[in-house]
Amino acid sequence: MKYILIFGLLFFASMAEATMVVPLNLSQMTDQSEKIFRGRCLDITTELDENQMPATYVRFQVLEGLKGVSEGETVLIKQYGSMQDPRAVLHSNDRIRDGEKIIVPMKSLSLSANSYELGKEYLLFYYPESSLGFTSPVGGGQGLFDISVDSHGQKRVVNPLNNQFLKEVKRLKGVEGATNLGEIETTIQSLVLQPHSL
Repeated sequence: MKYILIFGLLFFASMAEATMVVPLNLSQMTDQSEKIFRGRCLDITTELDENQMPATYVRFQVLEGLKGVSEGETVLIKQYGSMQDPRAVLHSNDRIRDGEKIIVPMKSLSLSANSYELGKEYLLFYYPESSLGFTSPVGGGQGLFDISVDSHGQKRVVNPLNNQFLKEVKRLKGVEGATNLGEIETTIQSLVLQPHSL
């Protein structure tokens, strides 16, 4: 019995360290999103919210609204968890003392953890807000696309899975996973006008 208990504890401990992410194509991400936009990160703040839950607030200037928001708007996103060391958040409010232990919920982890940078431009797909006001990029972070500019001045986008499952758009030759920003925005606009079932 003792060995079964030890095995069970080890099994569940190893499961807690793993997170499964279901790959989504562009149509699925568009359908599951409440907000889709290209935006510039203006501000990142981590603190406990009104319910004493760890929250990261990210403010964006909308450069191109594709679904649920318009160009020129400022959007405030509230994500569950901390984009920094959770002890720093809790210490700032005297919630933990030396020697105490804390638990960081696995739900706060995703492919996009710690990936926002001030001043950087992103293409973003966000779920509808929860009853507590939380949201996150669709697909465990697949809905957060980095935007970069190539040597020809063309903007390209790539998500944490290197756009591997985006069957609706072409990937650029010679650039691992990257897709032309204009092409993906045009495709998203078409998908928004003609929603697909999941």
